[in-house]
Amino acid sequence: MATVTFTLSESGGVLVSDPESQDVTESNTTVIFQLASSAVADFRLTGYTSNDSKSQLGTALINSEGTVMSFIDCNTKPEEINVTVLAEHRKKGTQHSVDPVLINRPPV
Repeated sequence: MATVTFTLSESGGVLVSDPESQDVTESNTTVIFQLASSAVADFRLTGYTSNDSKSQLGTALINSEGTVMSFIDCNTKPEEINVTVLAEHRKKGTQHSVDPVLINRPPV
C-alpha cells in the first residue's frame, strides 16, 4: 500500500507543512501527518477537515501522544483536496491549523 507523508513543523509560532502539496497516484493510499521535533513539545494533532466533495478520505487515526495522524485516501476520482489539519497548543490551549493539499490522480 502506498504512503504519502507530510511533516508539520513550527515556524514563528505557527504550523507549516512540508511539502505543501503531494500527488496521490495509487488507490487506498495512507496519508500521514507527523509533527516534527520542533513542534512536538508545543502542539497536539486533534483531527482534520477537508473540501473532499467526492468522499475519498477516511476517518482519522491519531496516536495517543497526538504527534501522528493518518487516514486512507481511496483515490478513485481526480480531485484537488484541501486538507485542514487541526492542532491544539499543549500549554496555551489555543487552536491552530495548517492547510496541505492532496492532488488525487487515480491509476488508470
